[in-house]
Amino acid sequence: MTTLRRLLAAVTHSGPGYDLPPQPRRGDHVAAWLKAQRDQHVDGYDSPPPEWHALDRVLDDYRLHADTGTPLDQPLGDVAP
Repeated sequence: MTTLRRLLAAVTHSGPGYDLPPQPRRGDHVAAWLKAQRDQHVDGYDSPPPEWHALDRVLDDYRLHADTGTPLDQPLGDVAP
C-alpha cells in the first residue's frame, strides 16, 4: 500500500513528502517587506538612487509572478509587464 501511495503522490504531485513550489501572492508579507524597505530608503530623495530602481524591478517581477500564478522557481516567460 505504501508503494501505491508514493506512486500516486509522484503522479499527482501531492500528498505527504511533496512540497509545492513557493507561490507568491500580491500584498503578502514578502511583497509588503520589499515595498516597506524601498519606501523607507527612498523617502527624502528627489530622485531615488539607481540601485533602488533595481529593487522596484524585483518588486514588479514578484507582483507579476503573483498575478500570473507563476511559482518563484519558474521563469515568467513571455509576459508583458
